[in-house]
Amino acid sequence: MLNLLQAKKKTSTSSTPSISSTSFRSKESSTRTNASSLKRAPSASLLNTHRPNGTLKRTLSASSQLNTYGKEWLESTLTSKTRKIDNDHQNSDRCMATLSSGDIASTQFHIERKDNPISFGTSSILSHNESIAAACGIVSTSSILQYQNVPPKNKNNNPVFETARGYLKVKPRRNIPEAPVKILDSPYMVDDYYLNLLGWSCHNVVAVALERSVYLWNAETGTANVLDEDPKHMVTSVSWSADGTLLAVGDETGETQIWDVYRSELLRSMGGPTCRVGVLAWNKCTVSSGAYNGVIYNHDVRIEKHNISEFKGHDEEVCGLEWRSDGEYIASGGNDNILNVWDPRQHRNSIMSRQEHKSAVKAIAWCPWNLPLLATGGGRDDKKIHFWDATKNTKLNTINAGSQITSLRWSHHYKEIVSTHGLPNNNLTIWEYPTCNKIADIHAHESRILHSALSPDGELLATSSADENLKFWNVFKHNGSEPLITRTTKPSSQLRRTNSLR
Repeated sequence: MLNLLQAKKKTSTSSTPSISSTSFRSKESSTRTNASSLKRAPSASLLNTHRPNGTLKRTLSASSQLNTYGKEWLESTLTSKTRKIDNDHQNSDRCMATLSSGDIASTQFHIERKDNPISFGTSSILSHNESIAAACGIVSTSSILQYQNVPPKNKNNNPVFETARGYLKVKPRRNIPEAPVKILDSPYMVDDYYLNLLGWSCHNVVAVALERSVYLWNAETGTANVLDEDPKHMVTSVSWSADGTLLAVGDETGETQIWDVYRSELLRSMGGPTCRVGVLAWNKCTVSSGAYNGVIYNHDVRIEKHNISEFKGHDEEVCGLEWRSDGEYIASGGNDNILNVWDPRQHRNSIMSRQEHKSAVKAIAWCPWNLPLLATGGGRDDKKIHFWDATKNTKLNTINAGSQITSLRWSHHYKEIVSTHGLPNNNLTIWEYPTCNKIADIHAHESRILHSALSPDGELLATSSADENLKFWNVFKHNGSEPLITRTTKPSSQLRRTNSLR
């Protein structure tokens, strides 16, 4: 380009530094194309009307396509387009290897040395090259890329920056199977959200109420038998005693029956309300029954006048009821969206009454390894799990589960809780506490889950649904560490073969 400009200056008759109006043609195109056939470029005055300062002109020749530049543009200094690198690494988040200008010669020396291997007869060439490199200040043993700056210190204790010094210690997640370990047929399961028809004793016996009959399935032997051969009323609730020898059964008439399961004998029948008993809970020798009229009746099974006290704090049916493991408090939930915590020594008023839920409170669970901690779950219009400190009457955390909550079970081995759900997802979800992070979400049943029960060793979860299936899930498999609570129970992870309860 510069040669063409010099040739143009020699042939130009004008003394002004402005560009000429004559167009250029390449050498090859001049021999193939007649000069008369080439179009003449527009004059400089025409360019001045369209371009600033008249410094640029493009020819219209199809063969040349050359640009003619003015002197002002040629003599101007070039601006650098490279971005200035900030050498201050105090605010940077990484330490990168750099190649300094002084190492370019060392790099070239390494490359030539690699491309030209030295044989035994040419050792003098190697010594000659190394002596020259030493004289020039080239270090033959230095690395081509090397760190020249110390990595920045982590001032804000951000774990992202710690990865430059080593891997983070991340707690591995355990493997939770998404398929049940066993499925039993449970026909004629009543599809009623407010009932409690499933229980698991400490002797590894599962009790399931199907319409008027109660079936007992032994998880160790795989055998199933019916409790009452001639039932008369619809069963609405079941609950095991702490020693696993007695089973409390509530019916639609308001009676609470106490059965000896090993002899299949009805020990006594205790009346109270004239409406159905939807939930039962044991505390040593006391059985508490939640009735449809909103009253909680406390029965002492040892004495003739069994009705020792009553709790009146609900306007509608009581559907959730559970004693704390030490027997100090009992929590109740009702269809009136109210959660109450009662002290058995104070019969008149509850020590805690909250109405945070927007639907019926059926799911209630006391934490076995943190006694003041209470978890409650709301129904279809609420879909939330609240965590409470019952002794201080304060709410600690809240989880929006996204589905109707039918039951809650705390783990014995991990600081986790599992929730079972109804509409619309029909799933079971495992949550970590106190972070409330979701660990696993399993689609469990085709219809909503109605009831759940935890095995005596705390590893398996039994779920009963309106799809007439009783499924067992290995949600809290023990990893060998010391459990959070100590119980002298037999392992129940080995379930015997059987297909149906009836």
